[in-house]
Amino acid sequence: MKEIWKPVMEYDGIYEVSNYGTVRSLPRKVPHRYGTGVRLMTKIKLLKPWEARSKTSPRWMVSLCKDGKPCRFSVGCLVLTAFVGPRPLGMDVCHFPDKNTHNNRLDNVRWDTRKNNRNDCVFHGTQNWGERNGQSKITEEDVKTIRMLYKSGGHLMRDLARRYSISTPTIHAIVHRRTWKHVN
Repeated sequence: MKEIWKPVMEYDGIYEVSNYGTVRSLPRKVPHRYGTGVRLMTKIKLLKPWEARSKTSPRWMVSLCKDGKPCRFSVGCLVLTAFVGPRPLGMDVCHFPDKNTHNNRLDNVRWDTRKNNRNDCVFHGTQNWGERNGQSKITEEDVKTIRMLYKSGGHLMRDLARRYSISTPTIHAIVHRRTWKHVN
């Protein structure tokens, strides 16, 4: 696939984004940083993205500046906006088929719902539930044991809670499959 450049929406003549997920600034006149006239930027410069960590996953971000005001953008969002169109209501940038959130090529990003993005995480095995969650105090084997012990009728929820050092409502949620749903 050949690299194609398109202008960044609302930044025409200032920045362009490629279908490879690269952002560049175009030659233009910019105000001097000390307010003493205008200087000419004659070179095309590739912008260096930086990683913004979110609750779900890291994303490549860039800062674009217009009229002296910087604004942050997700590289994937810039690619989709330039090549597909504006973000539809209720949609996010989703990476698929590649699970790498740093791969912002046009063939790896799409507009989709958060639910479908979570389904992609399940497909890739990158979901943050169960033992993968850093806050988890129990394992999948513990969950199976808790359910088995409670089902046998010999243990109360508060006894199981003490035994595993978790709260009684947590045991209740495990037993009634409100949490740890993926464990059979």
